[in-house]
Amino acid sequence: MQRRVKPLAVIAFALFAAPATGQNVADKWKQCQDTTYRNADDRIASCTAIIESGQQSPNNLALAYGNRGSAYSDKGQYDLAIADYSRYLQTIPNAAGYYNRARVHNIKHNFDEAIADATRAIELNDPKALSLRCSAYAGKASDDEKKDDVRAALADYKNAIVDCRKAPFDPLGAMAQALSRAGLLRLAEKQIDKGDYKQAIAILDDTRQLMPDDPSVYHQRGRAYKYGGEPARANDDFDQAIKLLEARTPKAQYDHFNEGEVYASRGDYGRAEAALGASLGMKPDDFVALVARCRARTALGRLEQALDDCNAAIARSNVAAVGMRGTLYLKMKNYEAALTDFNAVLEKDAKAAVALYGRGLVKAVRGDTAGAKEDTERAQKLNAHIAADFDSWGLQRESFEAGGVWKTVESIAQAVVDRVRSTFTYFSSTDERPAPDVKQRPPEAAKTDPKDVALGPAAPSAPAPVTKPDPAPAEVEADGVAAYERRDYAAALRIFRPLADKGSASAQYHLAMLYDDGNAVAQDPTEAVRWYRKAAEQADPRAQYRLGQHYATGKGVEKDLDKARIWYGWAAARRHPDAEFRLGMLLILGNAEDKTRAKELFRDAAEQGQVSAQMLMGNFARDARQNEEALRWWRKAAANGSTEAKKRLGMP
Repeated sequence: MQRRVKPLAVIAFALFAAPATGQNVADKWKQCQDTTYRNADDRIASCTAIIESGQQSPNNLALAYGNRGSAYSDKGQYDLAIADYSRYLQTIPNAAGYYNRARVHNIKHNFDEAIADATRAIELNDPKALSLRCSAYAGKASDDEKKDDVRAALADYKNAIVDCRKAPFDPLGAMAQALSRAGLLRLAEKQIDKGDYKQAIAILDDTRQLMPDDPSVYHQRGRAYKYGGEPARANDDFDQAIKLLEARTPKAQYDHFNEGEVYASRGDYGRAEAALGASLGMKPDDFVALVARCRARTALGRLEQALDDCNAAIARSNVAAVGMRGTLYLKMKNYEAALTDFNAVLEKDAKAAVALYGRGLVKAVRGDTAGAKEDTERAQKLNAHIAADFDSWGLQRESFEAGGVWKTVESIAQAVVDRVRSTFTYFSSTDERPAPDVKQRPPEAAKTDPKDVALGPAAPSAPAPVTKPDPAPAEVEADGVAAYERRDYAAALRIFRPLADKGSASAQYHLAMLYDDGNAVAQDPTEAVRWYRKAAEQADPRAQYRLGQHYATGKGVEKDLDKARIWYGWAAARRHPDAEFRLGMLLILGNAEDKTRAKELFRDAAEQGQVSAQMLMGNFARDARQNEEALRWWRKAAANGSTEAKKRLGMP
């Protein structure tokens, strides 16, 4: 996150009293120091002219360097900005100069330099520099963590939290504090996964000094005690975590979620399921909670319900859910489907311990002892407690190694039954996305392409788009489209009606448009929705977008923003620009993850020429003081006919 540059005041009183040439210099000073002026290049040119005039006092020269540094910063030319701020500080070593140089160092990830400059600003009585130093410490800690320097990361995350707590409230500091809290917990979790439980406990003991009322600290320390063979201490910490969560009134969605995770860690999966249900009641599309409840239900043996949860999470493009579903298939003894899911995950992430261990169990069933040993041992190196987790879900390795030949036969028989069933029930396509409800599909239909997992819609589950062979001769359908485009709606209706009845998605979409607009038929939004739905379920992104619009507005159907988000999500997954924009608008007011997803959608829609998205991208850039980027997007919007963009650019 970039902070607004602090303006550096200009001493200009003598200049305004000068004659005509002096007045020109005064104008340059005005433009040089005006941080609200949007054209950074003009500001740089004015400051440069002042610097090169050779007529300025040392203080005024320093001010020109400082303001030019701010303009370079706004343009993203950070090395030039740092050089100019340094020249400013040689003459005027004040808090504003150190703050601005620290800010740019922080943007460039020069965290040591940022910390040093922010410290100097703090010493010069700028309390806001505490937030900046907090951010720099958090960034440095993240780098330490990537280098696996646990001691340095721990110290830096702690320093970040201390600084942020002292600082006046500031979005930058609040974000850095949240990231540092998460970083401390992540450091401990990594040690738990490595099997270094003493180190994890030491980290969490330190963390508890900073955050004595944070239930997650007790939860993670309880896990470390549990896997480290100290069940009594583990239960004490789990109890304390639950006590802290129960004391929160009213409970937020994440409180219920965290409560469910604590119960699951303690092995109380019944209460875990109930708490996660309460969490999902408040946020039904939370794929993390869906995966967690899938895991709890797997342990409880509620396999069909678990499968529903995993499939719903997969529809939201969550790769972790695919690995958990593979684990569930293991418990259902559907080994082919399990292997398909595990391989899909491992193609995306070769270090996914759950998928590796699960694949090892499938290999054990097949009698591939060497392959099973290789996969399970690799998994245990990545996650020291993975075997204990599988045991807690009722998937002990010994049960897969015994009777392996019989289980292989059983698995093949199950696959044959599924394949025969699918022959009469489903059509599939190699580019089809994972559907929310695939619990009866054969392995081929259940297969999830890892790239689709990464690109799928961040939205609630939707009916599965099933691509069917188009029965319509292409030239006949083309005649219908041509008639529609020349507004011969009666001819279009005669062509599209029989094709739609036969299952043509394109014809169904165009027939829905006719009903929607009342062309050649009486306007009937309900009938339009019916035909949009038929086309949408065959993966037509235009129909999916239109169906989302109807749910968003309540036209022809009961208004339901959750369902609107579902259908926008499916269309956005196929890069429909209007759907990307609409889905982004629904997400932008959500949590940090939703906002990030929204901005990704806006950018993709804008790059495809969606005018409203182009305007938004310009607004985002302006707010971040990236003025050239803002102008670039507004020019694109203006070229596409946006009157608002033309006004912003001063165009007629």
